[in-house]
Amino acid sequence: MYSDSGCSTQTGGGVSTEEYSYSIGGVLTSADGVEVHEFDTLREFGDHFTRETILNIIYIEGDKLYLGIPNNDNTRPSNIDFENVFYRS
Repeated sequence: MYSDSGCSTQTGGGVSTEEYSYSIGGVLTSADGVEVHEFDTLREFGDHFTRETILNIIYIEGDKLYLGIPNNDNTRPSNIDFENVFYRS
């Protein structure tokens, strides 16, 4: 990362990259009573590609996609966040 628009002054430890991949797993019944799918994201980041798996659930209704309400301890959510929706374009 650079601190100036000309990219001549680095701000620190060199190049840092992030890569994400995901997998859609089995069907579960959420605490909301709807059938959801496991949705896991693998995040690889940093100079040594540290790995972090983010556990989630998804619910698809027509052209709408809903994610789970995150837990503070990175366990799989049990409720869907119906307040935030992604629309298929």
